[in-house]
Amino acid sequence: MPHISLNSEAAKREFFISPLLLELLDYISVDIDVEYPLNVHEQLKGNIDYVVSSSKAFIILEAKNADMEKGFTQLAVELIAMDICLEDDEENFIYGAITTGDVWRFGVLDRSGKTISKDIDAFVIPPDLEKLFSVFFGILN
Repeated sequence: MPHISLNSEAAKREFFISPLLLELLDYISVDIDVEYPLNVHEQLKGNIDYVVSSSKAFIILEAKNADMEKGFTQLAVELIAMDICLEDDEENFIYGAITTGDVWRFGVLDRSGKTISKDIDAFVIPPDLEKLFSVFFGILN
């Protein structure tokens, strides 16, 4: 995409992430919520960039312009907030991903153990697209 300036989070969401999620719809039945509002209390509220959900599970997606570490901290807070909102839900794990559009890294909140783990592997798009979709399928199926 040499003619598109990808200098902002909004541009990456528009030209990297959204097309990938739309492609995902060709392979698996999911719902995609954009700018999903989350309001736990006055200090813990905001919008999650994307929530991709199936009948079995969901993934919180946080888009970032560049800083993956800062983004993962934000994702961790969103996972904790979602855990509070789903207090009676039977799901044991809440999955999330942080992405700059071309790099993706997953994390998971173990609700019973109250721990958040970050996957050591990162997926680079386009070479790891098939692997990335396999992770989506594994979580959502």
